[in-house]
Amino acid sequence: MRNDPKEEFYDIAIRESSDLIEEIKKHPFNVELMNNTLDYEKFKFYLQQDFLYVVDCTRALLIIAAKFNDVEIMNKLICVAVGTFATRDYYSKHFADCGLSDSHKKSRSCSAFTNFFVRIAYHNSVAEGLAASYPCFCLYQIVVCHIVKSKTTADNKYQKWIDFFSSDEANTMIDDVTSIMNNLYEKSNDDERKNMLRFFRDGLQLEMEFWNEVYYKAGLDPGISKTGWAIIDLNEKNNIEFLGGGTISTDNKLNTDERLYVIFEQLKKVISLYSPNEAAVEKIFVNKNPKSSLTLGYARGVVILALKITKLTMNEYDANYVKKSITGNGHADKDQMIFMVKQIVKNLSIKCHHAADALAVAICHAYTKGSCFVE
Repeated sequence: MRNDPKEEFYDIAIRESSDLIEEIKKHPFNVELMNNTLDYEKFKFYLQQDFLYVVDCTRALLIIAAKFNDVEIMNKLICVAVGTFATRDYYSKHFADCGLSDSHKKSRSCSAFTNFFVRIAYHNSVAEGLAASYPCFCLYQIVVCHIVKSKTTADNKYQKWIDFFSSDEANTMIDDVTSIMNNLYEKSNDDERKNMLRFFRDGLQLEMEFWNEVYYKAGLDPGISKTGWAIIDLNEKNNIEFLGGGTISTDNKLNTDERLYVIFEQLKKVISLYSPNEAAVEKIFVNKNPKSSLTLGYARGVVILALKITKLTMNEYDANYVKKSITGNGHADKDQMIFMVKQIVKNLSIKCHHAADALAVAICHAYTKGSCFVE
């Protein structure tokens, strides 16, 4: 559908990216925050990352402001930048128990998002730069407005967060950015307009990856023939929820390096799809067959490399520890493990024992850390 030349940027951008916006509104993190059922550890991780994220958002705004010849717009953006940075003070005051600090490392998705909009701010036009940062503002306005209208309880432990982002000051600041965006879009040529809309959608997709990373975690059980993986979550009642799983298989007719490459690339796709923020891997054991141990070590190496490249925190567990945490017996066999996994995760349908092994490592990590992860 061709855009009406009289339409403003906000209307077009929201309409063309309505699918992503709806996904984010319905994301379990936002739904559970709204219903006061969100695990506080997940909120703490979100806040720790947002505390760092705000610094780069402020930096991008100041870079864009410095490029403006219009002093009035420059002043507005500087004020928005100051207000954005002040978010850190509010977080520190009202969420002191969240361990907020600049010593934390930015997560994979947080780094990807901030690198994206800071790069566009530096190298592209002011219109394109602001479009890349704009999801940081309008999306929060949309999501928080939805939360305020839909929340089911008045006594919400996240009310201070909701109050901050639904305040008149926050809405005025966001409306100022929207007004500037609309004005820039009106004055831009067709190519720049296309870029503005593209960068806005790219920003939304990175925002979605951030929500996924905050909410989900990951783990792995490598093998050169088959590497199983499983996605779980720990709900508000501390019950395990199975979200997905499968097996990365390699053709034994391929050379070893080609098989390892398949594992590496497929695992990166799984990580990209689910955006976990943590991984668990079963430790290697000494096999009587040296060749088998060596090839298993190769597979484990590319798994660890994939986790490192995607900036996932890795946790390791001995096979006996995994078995004991699931069955109570450190020497349980495959059938016993699968039986117990199916007792823990209701309505489970996993045919391959490699995926079931992966799920067992995930459950072990959830029990050990009190969190959830992908395997």
